[in-house]
Amino acid sequence: MQKALFRNLVILFILFISACGEKLDTADLDLAAWQQDKYGCNGLRLEQVEELTRIRENFKGVTNKGIIAALGRPDEIELVSQEQKIFIYFLEPSPEKCEDAAANEFPLRFFLRMNSLNITNEAVIDRISP
Repeated sequence: MQKALFRNLVILFILFISACGEKLDTADLDLAAWQQDKYGCNGLRLEQVEELTRIRENFKGVTNKGIIAALGRPDEIELVSQEQKIFIYFLEPSPEKCEDAAANEFPLRFFLRMNSLNITNEAVIDRISP
C-alpha cells in the first residue's frame, strides 16, 4: 500500500516538474541565424540584441532543453554549484574563439541562469557574468 502511494507521488511530482517548463516564445528572433553564429564570430547575434532585450523575460521558466531546442547548445556553460549553472551565448565575438575578433576583453554575452531543476530563473545581457 505504501509503495503504491509512494510510486503515485513520484509520478505526480515528475508530471508537475515537466509541466513547469513552458514553450519559449522567441518572437522575431532569427533562430537559424542565431544558431549559425557560434561564439558570435559572424555578428549575426549582435544584430538581434534589440529583439533579444525585448523578449529576454520570455526565457524565465523555460527548461534547459527548451533553451537548447531554440538557441542551440550554449557557447559555454558555467557551473556555479551543484544546484546552479549558467548557459552563456556570445553576442559579440569571443576573443578566444573568433579569429578576427576585436580585442574586447569583455564581449557582450547572454547569460541564462538555471536552478537545480534545470529551469531558467534569470536572463541577463551583459559583459560581466551575473
